Amino acid sequence: HHDEPLLGHGPVGATDNVTLLYSHRYLLESAEFEAERARRHARPFAVVMVEVCDLPEINRRDGYAAGDAALFGVARALEEAIATTPATLGRYSGRRVAAIVPKGGQTVGTAVADELLRRLGDGGPVVRAAVAVWQHGDHGEAVLSRARLGLESGAAAVALRR
Repeated sequence: HHDEPLLGHGPVGATDNVTLLYSHRYLLESAEFEAERARRHARPFAVVMVEVCDLPEINRRDGYAAGDAALFGVARALEEAIATTPATLGRYSGRRVAAIVPKGGQTVGTAVADELLRRLGDGGPVVRAAVAVWQHGDHGEAVLSRARLGLESGAAAVALRR
């Protein structure tokens, strides 16, 4: 269709060139938009964040192309895990990708994370996922940060797959 947006169409830097997901900046803007909407409608949204834990080892052992391929594979698995749910997917940082799920709570976020881990199966990179949900008064960045902290602490991490 001629009315479908082209990849990379719009502001330069809206798409991450490794994962083909949205950029970090676009992810932040989307989280802010969802936080505004959540405030207006008192309806939370969820953030599912996924980290490729062994990316530095993959890069060192097999080269950066292999690391990029691992990140790309995790990004595709996240897209597939969330296929039936409207969401904004982006690259959060070097080894982290995230999905912002409008009108989603902990249950939806956890289901997406579980489905992602199931789709990745065995033999792939070591990944872990964490879910954070908007709470009254949160800015978008706060929800993304809570998901990131969940990965780092491991307390909120849904699962670790090796």
